[in-house]
Amino acid sequence: MAVAPNAGADYDPVTKTWGEPNEKIFSEKAPSWRRHGASWISGCCEMIPAELKKVRTVLFEK
Repeated sequence: MAVAPNAGADYDPVTKTWGEPNEKIFSEKAPSWRRHGASWISGCCEMIPAELKKVRTVLFEK
């Protein structure tokens, strides 16, 4: 299974707009995705390299 979410912004269906990205959600949730079977974790829209580095740290460098 692969996981490649965006930067964590919430979508408002009323205004049809995206809120501010919240990348820290991404690195906080990565361990759960791995426990649930994700073997490939990456990022999509608006994901910044620094946050992907945090994911690596959370998953492999503890």
